[in-house]
Amino acid sequence: ASVWEQRKWAEAAKWYNKNVAPFLDNVIAIQQEMQQMQLEMLRQSLGR
Repeated sequence: ASVWEQRKWAEAAKWYNKNVAPFLDNVIAIQQEMQQMQLEMLRQSLGR
C-alpha cells in the first residue's frame, strides 16, 4: 500500500474511533438496559 493509502486508512480509523465507537457503545448499553427492564417486568408478572 502506498503512503497515501496508509494515511487515508489511519484517518478513517481515527474518525471511526471518535464518531462510531461511542455510538455503538451507547446502542449496546441501551439494549442491555431494555433487556433488564423486560426481565424485571417478566419477574413481576410471574410473581403475582
